[in-house]
Amino acid sequence: MGWVGDGAAAQVLAAMATVEGGIDRPLLTHCQILGPDLLEKMAALNVVANIQPSFVVTDAAFAAKRLPPALLPYSYCWQKMTQAGVVCAGGSDAPIETSNPFQGMYDAMHRRAPLDDPRECFAFPHALQLYTLNEEARLGEVAPGFQADFVVVKYDLIESDMSKLLANDLLQRVFVQGIERYNATTRPPVPPPLAIQASGLP
Repeated sequence: MGWVGDGAAAQVLAAMATVEGGIDRPLLTHCQILGPDLLEKMAALNVVANIQPSFVVTDAAFAAKRLPPALLPYSYCWQKMTQAGVVCAGGSDAPIETSNPFQGMYDAMHRRAPLDDPRECFAFPHALQLYTLNEEARLGEVAPGFQADFVVVKYDLIESDMSKLLANDLLQRVFVQGIERYNATTRPPVPPPLAIQASGLP
């Protein structure tokens, strides 16, 4: 379910709280405008926040004109969400924004006025986690029992200037279920089709 404003967030969370037995994995999209009371409720209900980091770039131009000053500190407040115990996952809302996860990671680390509070930015490790971890049993790690879904990039992103995330030649290879599906330098043989399987989500 998606929301933008704090009023909508309050209504959705109130409805979730009435579900007998709770919701197995509540996922709420956007979570753009919140408040301290709503952060506490999200954490208490184990809500996963599906955020779109690129929104903070495109929305910054009109956010100050539309939002009361008191709400700006709780707009796109990713660090406050994390500190309150809310798990954040990165998305794009494509085609509204680019589906490129590297752009999303970059935007999670950079903000524009009036939403440019550096305390709400993520460092690279957390920005990377937005787009990799939290599918706990199957994806997000190179480990036994996990699907071998991973990419090979050209630059050491931990040591490099973060602008390398936007480089056109960043992505070199893509593996899905251990099979190479893309190679920037060679054309691999046509691989077998992907196996159709259940997502594993409730």
